[in-house]
This record gives sequence, C-alpha cells and structure tokens, in this order.
Amino acid sequence: MRGDSMVYLSKGVVQENSTKNNLVICRFGDKFNLTDGSAALWLYGRFNPNETNEDRASTSLIEMGLIEASSESGETALYRLLLNCVICHAKSKLFKMRLDKPEQILWTWLTQAGGKLTISELVALNEKQVSPSKSLLGTNNWASLVHSIYTRNNIQDLVLEAQMEKSPAMRSTVMAVMGLLRKKRIFLI
Repeated sequence: MRGDSMVYLSKGVVQENSTKNNLVICRFGDKFNLTDGSAALWLYGRFNPNETNEDRASTSLIEMGLIEASSESGETALYRLLLNCVICHAKSKLFKMRLDKPEQILWTWLTQAGGKLTISELVALNEKQVSPSKSLLGTNNWASLVHSIYTRNNIQDLVLEAQMEKSPAMRSTVMAVMGLLRKKRIFLI
C-alpha cells in the first residue's frame, strides 16, 4: 500500500428497509445511518476486503466501528483485520452456494461450537487438525474445546494471536473465513 491508502472490511448487519444509498447498519445493538459515499464504502467492504484512501468517510466509519482498516496488505493484514472482528454465523435457511471442505469444517465450528470462536482459535484448530466432533461441540463441551486450543504456552493475552499469525494454517483458515463471508454464511461485527 502506498501513501494513505488502506485495506478494510466492513462490520455490522444491514437492516431491513435499507437502500443502496441509505443504509441502516446494526452493530452490537447500535444503529447507524449511512448515506451516499459512506454507504457505498461500507457496501464495497461487506463481502471482500477492499481498498480505499483515508478520507472523511473512511475515518468516520472507523470511528463508528463499522469498518476495520489497515495500511498493510496481504493475508497477514487480513488475519489482523479479522482479529478485531467477531465472526457470527448467519441464520438464513436460503443458502445457495455450496461450501468446500475447509469452509464446511469452519461452518461446523462456527455454528455448533457452543460459543464464539475467534480467527486465531479457528487457525489453531486447523493447525492441530482438530475435527469437529460431538465431544467438542455444544455448550456442554465448550470447556473441552477451549482446552484443545489453549495450553499454558499460549493462554496469556495475545500469545495465541501472535502464534497463529505465523501458523502454516493461517492462510487457508483466513481464505475459508472469507469464502464463508462471500457466500453470506457469516457476518462480521
């Protein structure tokens, strides 16, 4: 990236009765009205990372918490953007696009784990090749799942995040998460 350009991802959920030029976005219960340039900027980063110049619209969306932005680029930058997002599964029953195997595995983790998983936790599960199983899924097994991710070597704040940034599984996990986002199976908040 050069100068003041940045890559970003949008966060939040479009509310009903929104239009392309007049969006109502909900994030953690707060509603934000976006019009014209801000609405277009948010839409462009909704399903894929996008690039923009740092301007009043992007600065405003960053301050509202509706986009996560970085002056870096590439897969590591995308991983870091996702670190600052909560990954939520969509509840629609009208999914049309098929999932590939890595997306299917992440979809199972995201929908059945019994709690919210971060991008670093998803990378750790992939790195260790932990498959979703009945003994790790559901709220009753959340503690078992957490124990399969965390050890005394990575339980301290931000240690797992830093370790997983260097993981050989980081790229494939980030790409699977982005595939789920593009296929509207997940949203970011």
